[in-house]
Amino acid sequence: MKRMAAVLLMSLLCCRDSTGPRLGFINATLLTGELTRIDRAVATPQLQSLGSLALPLLNAGINVQHLSPTTLGRTMEWQPVLQTLDFTNRTGAPAGAMRVILYANAGGRPVYPLAEIGYADLYPHNSYNGGGPDSMSLRFVVTRGGGEVVADFTAHSHVQATCQCATVEGWVSDGTTRVAFTVPYDIPLNGDGHFPGAFDVTASGTHFAHVGTLPGPNNTTATSQLSLTFAGDSIGSASLLRPHGGRLIGESTIRVGGQPFASVHETADSLVMTGTGGRTLSGAEQGAVRALLALPADIDFYIEWPTFVIFFCGC
Repeated sequence: MKRMAAVLLMSLLCCRDSTGPRLGFINATLLTGELTRIDRAVATPQLQSLGSLALPLLNAGINVQHLSPTTLGRTMEWQPVLQTLDFTNRTGAPAGAMRVILYANAGGRPVYPLAEIGYADLYPHNSYNGGGPDSMSLRFVVTRGGGEVVADFTAHSHVQATCQCATVEGWVSDGTTRVAFTVPYDIPLNGDGHFPGAFDVTASGTHFAHVGTLPGPNNTTATSQLSLTFAGDSIGSASLLRPHGGRLIGESTIRVGGQPFASVHETADSLVMTGTGGRTLSGAEQGAVRALLALPADIDFYIEWPTFVIFFCGC
């Protein structure tokens, strides 16, 4: 019996040997739950709608420099026949902001018949109300139907000779989970936008870093990196992403404890995950990997993209 106990003890110690790589998360299910809660705050239907309307706003001539007294206090609504955003006679917008009605959407455009889900109020500080090149800002206040604010963040510029530089800071929430962030942005002339951000989840205390790039005029590929420490794991993901059908697809790698854990290839029709060495991932591990990919992509698409288009394209 003593010999058997000794053998069992040695086996357990070998399994716990910290000198060898550990092929897996300490708790994949717990990690998936936390990332999913965070992602629900980042990707509310209202923020998804704002992201899908960023280019129509730019095409309508709306950016931080051109939000003037003739546009403030007015509302833009989607015109399904023309597929454009246009000013209407609708009332209710704050005197100091321009309002954009938000809609349920699919494939990057509002669905028809239109289903309103809230609105975004854009508060500018520009040459029309005392701002200048080194003090320009745009505040985004996003509200769901019923009047609950689900996002409040501001992009404000600071002058540098080599780039359009600014910081965006504020918070997003789904009503349960609130995520605060500070992201210093820089966009070199004709280059990719670079967005290194720090994010904090108020209730759980989770902190993570996200570094994204959005393609400039000579590029079509975005990059996204997420890093966090959670439940004893040091986790990182890195992705090369391309827009397709209102979402981002591409190739990603996941690392745990500094070691390669999985690679992912996502196309328009499939998502293939492969563990290091060809290992098949468990269902719980696959859930964690999906969550690790979804969160940074949604930060890119629903926070950084509308800020990039509406603020920076006008700076």
